[in-house]
Amino acid sequence: MYKLILVIVLLLSFRVLQAQGSQKKNSKIEVGKPFPVTAFKKINYYPHDQLNLQSLRGKWVILDFWNIHCIDCIKSFPKMNILRADLKDSVEVILVGLQDKEKKIKKLFERFQSKLDLNLPVIYDSILFKRFGIWACPYVVILDGSGIVRAITYSVGIEDMRSFIAGREPVLGAAFTKSEVDHLYKFYDSDKPLLINGNGGNDSEFLFRSVLTKWKDLPTMRDEFISSKNHNRIQASGIDLFSLYWLAYCDTVESRKPPEYAAEQNTYGNWWLSPVLELKNPTDFTSDFDTGNNIYNYSLIVPKKRGDPLYLQSILRSELNSFFPFKVTVQKRKMPYWRLVVLKDSLVKRSTSSQTPGGNFSHTGFTLVNQPVQSIVNAVWYYNQLLIVKDETGIKVNIDITLNCLMTDFNEIIDALRKNGFGLVQGEKEMNVIVVSD
Repeated sequence: MYKLILVIVLLLSFRVLQAQGSQKKNSKIEVGKPFPVTAFKKINYYPHDQLNLQSLRGKWVILDFWNIHCIDCIKSFPKMNILRADLKDSVEVILVGLQDKEKKIKKLFERFQSKLDLNLPVIYDSILFKRFGIWACPYVVILDGSGIVRAITYSVGIEDMRSFIAGREPVLGAAFTKSEVDHLYKFYDSDKPLLINGNGGNDSEFLFRSVLTKWKDLPTMRDEFISSKNHNRIQASGIDLFSLYWLAYCDTVESRKPPEYAAEQNTYGNWWLSPVLELKNPTDFTSDFDTGNNIYNYSLIVPKKRGDPLYLQSILRSELNSFFPFKVTVQKRKMPYWRLVVLKDSLVKRSTSSQTPGGNFSHTGFTLVNQPVQSIVNAVWYYNQLLIVKDETGIKVNIDITLNCLMTDFNEIIDALRKNGFGLVQGEKEMNVIVVSD
């Protein structure tokens, strides 16, 4: 009897160890292999409160991992909603949100679900993120009808899924876990010259000195402008021609982002946000990060005594002129922008000096207490960085304001500001414009 019990205990111990080993092996999502998890508990907005992926066999499945800080994730909800509705017979979409201790993500999703009429199942979980090392979102996993991982990406559209269903392989950009990114950084140090001693690639891959190369799977890193902080170098990886020409011709202080404090050197609103193309054939400016088409790495190092922003720009301009057949000028042109103005002064709440300055921001609005009007511009800009917004209220004192709106919806921002006495009005002003022509 004792021997029988001993055998059973040993067998059970072996099975536990075997299961633990299997769990360890399945801690990675890999293309071409089954997705490691088959069952999900506590799924919301689904006919059942639990889901087994085996019940979806025959259907493609999109697992869209997101978190509360990911603006691109939230902006993709309407697209995923349409995709699920249009391909409902062949594709299932499941959102997997990173659960936080305060469960703010659930309240946030409910707000967007109600406002945008979303019909998307969602799971709130933190264990899956930790288990698979998912740290940056969007992180989208696509499974075929057999539960095999076919792609790990950061964005997928309805035409991509139609290609999958038709037996074709769409070109999708890759998403990476933290360990995969750490692995990439073993081969790339942004503080060292590109391609020297194997830093980021082979030194035989030169397209042009100083060095201009085709972009491969390196981290995307670049400056918004060339300043004294650059010292004697420019280094950019994963950069397109729009950004290269911007670096070469834009101001040497911040000009794409509104000032965070009054004394900051800043020319936001004096420069149009992107080069304007006047080309018969603009294909060189058509870039694709998924395929790497027309994406470059650029590195320039000059002697330290020549480390001046204007000198660095002059070198970059000369090299662009040597390699690309374009004429570039900086012209004064009337360009559109948004004016922040006072529509109804009685609704504007001017702050008292006794109030402690503060505020909080979220995807669904913001509150400012004893803050300058410029803080409204900064909040609007954060969600609408392709627009220029300028404070033309003339208000010199601090204000109090609370906006309840979806910050991803510009029209809602306008309506919410109007309720507080402010308006966003379209206008035109003279700006410096980088013009690229034949």
